[in-house]
Amino acid sequence: MSEPSHVEADIGWAVVGLGRAGQARVRDLDSLPGHRLVAAVGAREGEAAIRAAIADDATDAVIVCSDNASHARWVRAALEADRHVVCEFPLAEDAETARALYALASERRRVLHVELIGLLTESHRGWFARRGRIASITIDFAGGRYRWVDDALRAGLLGTLAVGRLHALWSLCGPLELVAARHDERDGVSQRGVELRG
Repeated sequence: MSEPSHVEADIGWAVVGLGRAGQARVRDLDSLPGHRLVAAVGAREGEAAIRAAIADDATDAVIVCSDNASHARWVRAALEADRHVVCEFPLAEDAETARALYALASERRRVLHVELIGLLTESHRGWFARRGRIASITIDFAGGRYRWVDDALRAGLLGTLAVGRLHALWSLCGPLELVAARHDERDGVSQRGVELRG
């Protein structure tokens, strides 16, 4: 029996959002065989440029790395243009919008993948390998109030700021119940935390 022939992918990508995550995606696409960067556009280029990149006939898939508040808008635009989509978390600011986007992806027969890049790190893989021995985990996180962090805090979306850590804990420990969430300001630094029970 002969070996099956290997067909390399030829996927054209548009990256929407050129912050750290978007720049990392652009860099990675440049070195990934079978994938090509069609366009990389950010908010500075304006909405028309973003829509043109999504609509480009050479674009097969879109990576959404824009500010959190615009994720759902650009995911919807890409799905409506019949593009596959990878979106940095969070997909949307509420569950109803997220469900509607997944329904649209299903209707259009397109892949919609939400990427939680923290779960791909070496440190998380190490924790995951030892998860059977974990008795308890305490995580505190703090940071300055800047751009999207400040927007989320002013909108009362504390969960958006903790979602990465919550996903990591869920993957390490299994289903968890949220007991409490807190947010404090101390000396201009945002202190956030969650209490979880397994």
